[in-house]
Amino acid sequence: MIEINLLPQELRRARYGREEKLIMILSWRSLAALSAVLIAGMFFLNILLAFACISKKAQAVTLERKWEQMLPALKAFEQKRKIQESFSRDNNTVAVLSAAGMNWSLKISKLSELLPAGIWFNALTCSDKGLLLEASVFSPGGGELELLNRFISDLKADADFSKDLEDIELGAVSRETAGGYEIMNFLVNAVSKRTTRK
Repeated sequence: MIEINLLPQELRRARYGREEKLIMILSWRSLAALSAVLIAGMFFLNILLAFACISKKAQAVTLERKWEQMLPALKAFEQKRKIQESFSRDNNTVAVLSAAGMNWSLKISKLSELLPAGIWFNALTCSDKGLLLEASVFSPGGGELELLNRFISDLKADADFSKDLEDIELGAVSRETAGGYEIMNFLVNAVSKRTTRK
């Protein structure tokens, strides 16, 4: 369809100018309305995010309180678990030592009987491989080496102690000063006969 405008030129421009102004006004109004909708949407989104943050913070506080309430029970459980593991390790050690076939109580009793004055034990480790003794010696007259050699000789000479042991030997020796006195620390290693056969 063809539209023919018979209005004079001046009127045509005025009419088109009004339509352009109307279009401009409508476009500005729609832009303002769209902006208002976007601003309102962002405002509500911020409010929702603020409520979400507040609720998450409240959840975190609640969980932290529950955790603090559970902490003593957790510590008690950990202690019981460690005790159970300790008993389990002790049972395994006893089983290994019993399987070795040595009379460990007799050996430890003999260690105590043969112990001369001036020597004391720091640690004793028994295993299926043998016995490891960590000890110290002190002699006021400076005869630590003689005392130590006599102790090792007595251990080797005792039939009850040396039974089931391949070799009894002196390990590392070190000196230290404690309370102004010189003390000698030493190791005694007694290897099981069953270990040397393997």
